[in-house]
Amino acid sequence: LRLKQRAVIEFLVAEGETPVNIQRRLQNVFEENTLHYSNARRWVRSLKY
Repeated sequence: LRLKQRAVIEFLVAEGETPVNIQRRLQNVFEENTLHYSNARRWVRSLKY
């Protein structure tokens, strides 16, 4: 499940989504199994730079 979420994060970063919007979209799909915001944000930062 984490790999799926990471793939979604990679895709959304490529589209220019912000970490807040990415987290919101992940929660809509994965509900209680969503990565914590801090982990998602860390992945966003690592993918941008």
